[in-house]
Amino acid sequence: MRVNGTCLCHTAFRAGHQRIFAGSGLSRRCSRQNIATAALPSFAALLAGLQGSHRSAVRELLRVLTAQQAGSDDSQQVQQLLNVLLSCEGVRFNEQLLAGGPWRVLYTQGDLQLWKATYKAGKVFNARNAASQDLNPSNRTVVNKAEYYGNALFVTASGTYEPLGTSATLPQRVRADITSGSLHIAGLDIPLPIRGTGEFNVVYLDDKLRVFESAGAISVQVRESYLTTVGML
Repeated sequence: MRVNGTCLCHTAFRAGHQRIFAGSGLSRRCSRQNIATAALPSFAALLAGLQGSHRSAVRELLRVLTAQQAGSDDSQQVQQLLNVLLSCEGVRFNEQLLAGGPWRVLYTQGDLQLWKATYKAGKVFNARNAASQDLNPSNRTVVNKAEYYGNALFVTASGTYEPLGTSATLPQRVRADITSGSLHIAGLDIPLPIRGTGEFNVVYLDDKLRVFESAGAISVQVRESYLTTVGML
């Protein structure tokens, strides 16, 4: 999601001059020489096979990301698994699965301004610095967070979101309107002039993992409650 050239869907921030911010069983019944009939699988079987491949990719992607503690842009294995999820057209979009955050960013790919300007820079100071996003379907609010020094110093950008169109399946286009920002330091909340509107695609979504895409840039987010259960937090 880009706002004035800055990617806000993955929590891209800008404050002043600083960026703080998806056969063949050919039973050819050769019942004579030239007559062949293909035993085609049912639509339900095709859909089950497609969804099964996505579920397998999700399980493996979660395993790889949690084993690495974070993603790597040059990870061939992660890219191959993402390719499966990026092709998941037809999978049902359940907006309620966006809830239950915050969701921690474990992998990014492409020109995501937040991860370049804050998240990755923050890790130079503290490897535990993180970026996350929290969407609430009950009132369609969004809070994006980027840590500079853990919970002692971080920035948030808040606003609302709205799914666009009437499609019941993925990918789902979403618009976000960021209306305010804050710098949080040592218990103080300092307002920041962060505002803007942008769009992004939800290309995969389940109860543990989601993949967002904006102008070719990708972020993979995992629910923090799941990371707690597997001992990452």
